[in-house]
Formats: sequence, C-alpha cells, structure tokens
Amino acid sequence: AGAVLEYAGWAVAMHLWFLAVYLVVVSLTPIAVAAQRRWGLLAPSALAVAVAVVDAVRLGAHVQYLDWLNYLLAWGALYQLGICWRGGHLAGRRPALLAAASTATLALLIWARLYPVSMIGVPGQTIDNTTPPTVALLAFAGAQTGIVMALAPTLNRVLRAAGVRRALAIGNRNIMALYLWHMIPVVVVAVVGYPAGLLPQPEEGTADWWLARAEWVAILAAVTGAEIAVLWVGRRVFAAPLPQFGVPWPQRAGAPVLLLGAAMAAYALSVLAAGGFAPDGQFPWWVAGLFAAGVLLVALRPTRAARPQPASRDGRPAS
Repeated sequence: AGAVLEYAGWAVAMHLWFLAVYLVVVSLTPIAVAAQRRWGLLAPSALAVAVAVVDAVRLGAHVQYLDWLNYLLAWGALYQLGICWRGGHLAGRRPALLAAASTATLALLIWARLYPVSMIGVPGQTIDNTTPPTVALLAFAGAQTGIVMALAPTLNRVLRAAGVRRALAIGNRNIMALYLWHMIPVVVVAVVGYPAGLLPQPEEGTADWWLARAEWVAILAAVTGAEIAVLWVGRRVFAAPLPQFGVPWPQRAGAPVLLLGAAMAAYALSVLAAGGFAPDGQFPWWVAGLFAAGVLLVALRPTRAARPQPASRDGRPAS
C-alpha cells in the first residue's frame, strides 16, 4: 500500500517542476529585460552556448550535480527568447531562421548519436533529454518557438474574431490548472477501475486493446472535465492574488527578501516534483513548511521609508 501511495503521490506532483522553473525565471525578469535591452539576441544565444558547455562537461567529465544548472540555463534561454520577441528582435524572417537553425542542430545531434531521439524520458535511455534539459531539448524547443513566432501574424488575424477571442480567453483561464493537475484523473480512475476489474487489459496491439485505449481516453476526459469544473468554481480561492503584509523593514530589504522567498518556494516545489506528495508513504511536512515559509517571505512588503540623505551646505544631497 505504501509503494502504491508513493507512486500515486509522485504521479500527481511530477508536473510541479514547471512551477519551480517558472517561479525562478519570472523572479529574474528585471535582469532578463535589462539583458534584452543591452544585448538583444546575444543574451539567449549565450545561454544556449552555456547549456551546450554544461552538457559537454557533465557528460564528458561526469561531473555530478552540474546538470542542475541546465534547468536555469535552458528554460532561461527560452524565456529570454520570448522577451526578445516582445522587444521586436524576432521580426521578419528571423523566426523562420530560428526554426531552421534549431531543426538542423537537433538533426545533427541525433544523427551523431549524441542524444536520443525521444525528448522525454524513456526507460533504457542512457541520456534523459528532460531531466535535466539538454542542448537537444533546447534545439527542439527552439524549432517549435521559431515556427510559432513565424505563424504569429497569421494567428493574430484569426484571433480578431470576437467568438474566437472568447474561446481563447476561457482556454487561457483553465490551461494552467489542466496542465498541473491532469494526472489526478489518471490516478483516480486507475485506483478505482483496476482493482474493481472495470478496466480490462486485452493483448497489446489487438483491436480490443485499441478499443480499450479509446474507452480509457473517454473516461479520463469525463473525469478531467469534472475536475476542471470544480477548479473553475473555486477560482476565487485557488487563483486569488497573494495577500501582502507590511513589515517595518527598510525598502532596500524588499528585493532580497522576495528573491529568497521565491528561491525557497521553488526549491520546495522541485523536491515535491522529484519525490511526490508521499515519499516512503508519508507526506513531506518539512517540504510543505519550506514552501509556506517561502510564500510568506514573498508576501512581505517593507513599509519603512528610506532615510533622506543629509544636505550639504549648498543645499544639494551629500554624496
């Protein structure tokens, strides 16, 4: 029972890695925007080179724990690419060139057998392209990004219709909840259906097996729809802005405290994503406490005004 609970807890929590990465890169947005304004496309290019260097060192020299850097470098490169796009650095033919160059790079890496074809973890692979992200995954993402950016003008024209915009707005308000919690229906249906004999397993590849796959998808779609409906009703609670609490600290302490809290919360989320909600069959209370402490630090806002600088004899602030 403990092993089943542990696996179910991991399956539900594994997608939280995205929130950990998202929290970090969003916290670094001022730095990313400053880099875009100063260096333009050189900023994501430098991050991409750094990903390749980390891959070469960790895979060639087998340096432990260095791979963690690629979570920041690879996803940071894509985030930086988005900022460059918004800043006008990827206009004209540049998105198509990005897609072509990324596709060529990915094909070369796979052809040279430096990385596996699958971009997700598959049992038996010596290299996992996702944990941590590799330069192959970055090239794959770059190709997708270039294609989407190239299609952006056409998509914008399609989205001018009021009905399409309304449908898109509804989808956008639910997409994060769907991504983060779409494994809950899988776990619920499996836990209820398999022990009760409601989900037979025909021989793989047969017509009955394919029919069972269709039934499985239909059941999951129904349960997922019910789950999204519940989350939609509770949006005022689940999606409420984080409250802020004033503290008598100097203003200069605001940014360091916020970044520390974001780092604590991101680390807690990464631990949950790796180990799940029930490692060894027990809820990790220390991780929950670390996450809560990080969120509390993010919610703190200094209220003490900065001290005015003493004026010199000529009336100007003293340096």
